[in-house]
Amino acid sequence: MGVFDFLFKWIRSKKTEPKFETPPEAKAEPKPEKKPAPKPTPKPKPNLKPKPKPKPKPKPKVEVDAELVVGFDFGTAFSKVVIRDYSHGIVGKSYAVSFGSLGSSMNEYLIPARIFYDGGNSISLSSNSGEEISNLKLGPLNHQSCSEEDDQFATGYIALVLRETRRWFFAKYGDSYKNRKIIWSLNIGLPSRSYEDEELCSKFRSLAIAGWALSNESEPLTIENINQKLNIARNFLSQSQQPRIPNGFLHRGDINVVPEIIAEVVGYAKSDLRVDGLHMVLDIGASTTDLASFIIHQDNDNLDDNYEILTAEVKNFGVISFDNAKNEGHGSFENLRRNFYTFIGDTNREMRDIRCGNDWMRGFPLFLCGGGAKIKFYRDTVKTINRNLKSTTSFSGFNFKQIPKPGDLEAHAISIDSYHRLAVAYGLSFRKLDIGRIVPKSVISDMPPPPPPPKTRTRYYQDKEDHYWGT
Repeated sequence: MGVFDFLFKWIRSKKTEPKFETPPEAKAEPKPEKKPAPKPTPKPKPNLKPKPKPKPKPKPKVEVDAELVVGFDFGTAFSKVVIRDYSHGIVGKSYAVSFGSLGSSMNEYLIPARIFYDGGNSISLSSNSGEEISNLKLGPLNHQSCSEEDDQFATGYIALVLRETRRWFFAKYGDSYKNRKIIWSLNIGLPSRSYEDEELCSKFRSLAIAGWALSNESEPLTIENINQKLNIARNFLSQSQQPRIPNGFLHRGDINVVPEIIAEVVGYAKSDLRVDGLHMVLDIGASTTDLASFIIHQDNDNLDDNYEILTAEVKNFGVISFDNAKNEGHGSFENLRRNFYTFIGDTNREMRDIRCGNDWMRGFPLFLCGGGAKIKFYRDTVKTINRNLKSTTSFSGFNFKQIPKPGDLEAHAISIDSYHRLAVAYGLSFRKLDIGRIVPKSVISDMPPPPPPPKTRTRYYQDKEDHYWGT
């Protein structure tokens, strides 16, 4: 090939060929870009720590039953009520019932022992409702001469006070008991000397359980309704086997009668101040004075408190007698002083000569309680006989004590000095089993007498015998 032929071919190869637009639909779709292959996930290292346990779901709040014990101190002039809720710890929490305008103007926890009868059929605690009837407890206590009307009025009074008790309690603490079943029981006090009288104890149980049933009703209280409930209560309690519980009534085992003197010292017996051994309580009420001696000790088998009653006497040396004697003049007043002195002296003589001579000589705690305990006349008389017994016998003397105010009692308006007015109701607010075992006077055998005094002083004791006992 010549030079010209080579150049011609080279020139033709350098010429650009015309470009033709390719239609959009004919365009080739772009190839997808290749993504890099994912890196292999490294295997997790084994966790050697134990897995935390899942938190348990909160359990729904279950409201437990509430066990409430009503302690009813049925007094001659005033009554007192304490409610104990056993939901709070071992001994629970106690509440002194305030009666507001129905209570005493001097002490809201004291409600007068009186009713007002309209002369027709209904009774009330309001002074606007008819004739006043008082001394409601004395009629049933003298059960041999007690009339049916006495029992009816006492039952009506118990019912009305329990109504006020329930109304106050639920108004103040009702929110805590909205969704709870309440298990109730009721303890009522009786003079210590009357505790061995089975007929009298049965009577007061009938009054109390009928009063409880009536307190569950809202309609006005009538004599007809009271009489009906009393008859049901008597029949219910008299049956040998447990009958069907009438509507509104408590179980028979949930109504108890307890000696007032023993109930009065339950708070002391459960306190750190308690001392086992011989004790005496002198309770000066409106109409009567209750004097009892007893021995406190723990049962060796079950550690329950035992109260062994040695002496128990009740006399009409209350504040009413004191006021009457003072108004009648010097002779009547001195006669009361002499009789009251002899009353205490006779009990101490019985303790020394018959019941517990050795324990008596060593001395023992004496509690002055009741509405008359602060009256100088009574206190001076007790101090006088204490001084005479110490100077004329081998007696070591009374150890005057004050019943301590318990820490679990909610009673903002009561002071330590005036707590003794609530002591019986407080003690009654415990379960009967928690109070302890009460041994009546008739069951306790006489203890051996103390050894005779030294010969050199024998004549002295004999000469003074009549004087220091107050006879």
